[in-house]
Amino acid sequence: MKTWTDKLTYNYPLMFVDRWALPTVLEGWHPIVERVCAFIAKHDLNNEVKVVQVKEKLAGLRFYYYIKDTSSELYTNIEEVVRAAEIEASKTCEYCGAPGKMVGKGWVKTMCEPCALKAFKKR
Repeated sequence: MKTWTDKLTYNYPLMFVDRWALPTVLEGWHPIVERVCAFIAKHDLNNEVKVVQVKEKLAGLRFYYYIKDTSSELYTNIEEVVRAAEIEASKTCEYCGAPGKMVGKGWVKTMCEPCALKAFKKR
């Protein structure tokens, strides 16, 4: 595999049908996103779920997806997993995966102290 997103489209071809849906998060959040995708793949037996967008916004993980039946148990379970992933990401450095917190003023990211020092030193 060339890139992480190549790996995702290979592992979950029916989930990521649109290239615009591919995650744009940094390496530290890759395992979090992969766990959500693995959960969906394991429980979505009819391939009903389509990922719409996965990104960082205002230092938080955003995982947007489409499922036709929002009254289903599958939807409820995915919502719980996505919310848990968003909470986990809010405490995880997006750059390296270490424990982190929201840093910055105006431009904010979730980062550990070493990554924040590197990032803000460059500015």
